[in-house]
Formats: sequence, structure tokens, C-alpha cells
Amino acid sequence: MKVFKGIFIVIILLGVVFTAFRFGPQLLGPGGTMYLTLIPDNFTKPQGIYEFSTKSRGLEEFVLDRKTPAHLRNVSFLGDKMVYILNVFDLDGLEEYYSQVYIADFEGRNRKQITNSNSDKRNPVLSPDGSTIAFQSTLNGERNRDALESARVERFAIFTTDLEGNERFIAQGVQPHFSPDGKSILFLKNKGLYLFNLESRRIERVWDMNEGLTYMGMKLDLSDDRKLLAWSSANANDLLVLSIDSWSPFSAIIKSRYEVTGFWPKFSPDGKYLAFQEVSDVEEINNQHLVVFKLSDGSKRTVLELDDYYQEPLWVNDWK
Repeated sequence: MKVFKGIFIVIILLGVVFTAFRFGPQLLGPGGTMYLTLIPDNFTKPQGIYEFSTKSRGLEEFVLDRKTPAHLRNVSFLGDKMVYILNVFDLDGLEEYYSQVYIADFEGRNRKQITNSNSDKRNPVLSPDGSTIAFQSTLNGERNRDALESARVERFAIFTTDLEGNERFIAQGVQPHFSPDGKSILFLKNKGLYLFNLESRRIERVWDMNEGLTYMGMKLDLSDDRKLLAWSSANANDLLVLSIDSWSPFSAIIKSRYEVTGFWPKFSPDGKYLAFQEVSDVEEINNQHLVVFKLSDGSKRTVLELDDYYQEPLWVNDWK
């Protein structure tokens, strides 16, 4: 009897060891849900937002409205609110109207269209108090696909709007992010990283480009506490993580640097991890996958293969 009991205990211990080895990274690693913009490579479904669970590794489509012919593009969250970009088509699905900014509850209820102007919008973010939305937009009625051909960031502009749709031009540039107090916006212009004060309307360059100009392949993200800034440069195989010491005046230093090619860095809710869409070749855009860096030691782990999805409209939108 003791022998059988001993064998049983050994089997249990082996099961525990196997479970820890097989599922330990999911159980002990970062938590939360990532929101990705994806199109299946075979185009069986239109562009949409997908939820990726960092624990179960499950990927599910995030559906807002099945009745409206539309493509759900960017989304970001703040508390129980979400802002997103919707490309709406006519009933035949042929004519694509200008993309607009919407706001809704976290689950997509109580949807409200905010903007209604003749421009294509991208990358909406809510101010910390939830009263203002900043977003990137094309200029002079230009469509997004045409503006992207130049690869220059100042072919686009940053706007803000209140929740009633009163838009306000900020400056030419891309990738807007609010400061912790919501009084300034950090974004990219041709010559570097800039900060725009919404009260004084003063703009200043806070990080210079040492060589060349910025371009559309560069992406930014701020941690939830606004103390870390991720800045990727696909053409240079470079991913920077800056530690922000002060916002007024703005001061930051390089905390870590990774030699990696890809797009869309996104911090985990606790700021301890950084997700990134890695590719093997920026020209061919192949072998793409979602990786997660542990910022304390720089280790990297692949969490999702993305070869089954069309790359061009792929975004890592948010992580909550």
C-alpha cells in the first residue's frame, strides 16, 4: 500500500512540474487583454478588433455592431470608456466614407459618434479626465491611403475634440499622447518628439532626431502612469524605452534599448512588460509575431504568431 501511495505522490509531483513548465509563463507572466487590429490573410473577414488574452492565449473578435457595414480600426480605453475609429460604408459595401471618432462604454454600449469632418482619423486617445479626445488626421480632405504614400509624418495633423465634436487643430504630426495632467500632448513631427501645451498653445521640441527625419514607421506608446515612453523605429531595427523624469519641463533618459524590427509597442497595465509586433524584414513584412519584453531583465517571449493576418492594417492598439 505504501508503494502505491509513493507512486501516486510521484505522479502528482511530475504533473505539478509539467504544469509549471508548460503553463508557468502564462500563469506567472503578464496579465490582461491586448486589443489588436487584424484582417485574416485570406480576407474571409473584414478588418476588425480582436481580443488576445495573455493568460489563455485565446484570440476572439471584438464585435460592436453587426448591422452597420464598417471596419473597426483603432481602439483605446480609459476606465469604463473606449474611443475608436470606424470606417463606415454604404449599404452595398462599396463606398467608404471618411473614418470618424466614436466613444462608447467599455463593452461597446451607448455608442456616440464624435467627429463628422472630411478627413480620415487614426490613433484616438482620451485625456486623463475623459473630457477630451486627441487623434491623428489627414489634411484637406485627403484619404489616409494617399497620405501614407509620402511616409512623412507632417502629411498628417493632430486634432483634439470635446465629446460634442468641436474639433481643434493642434499641429502637423502623428501619434498623440496626453501628459499626466492632460494639459499637454506629446507627438511626433518631422524633426523629433514635440510637446504641445493646450493652455498656452506653445509647442517645443523635447527630443531631437540625431540623424534624418521621423517617418510613419515610427510608433510611440506611454505607460499608464506616463513615466515610460516606448519609441520604435522599424527602419533602424531599434526600440527605445525612455524613462520620463519630468513633464514640465520635459526631461527623459534612455532606460533600455532593443535591437529589434517591428511596430506598435504597447505597455502592460502595470508598466512592467512591453508588447511589440516583431517582423523579420521591414520591406517584405514576413514572419510577423507578437512578442512581450520583460523590462526588468530584457527577456523576450513570443506569445502569438501573426502570419495568418494581413500586415498593412495590423495594430497593437491597447493592453488592459
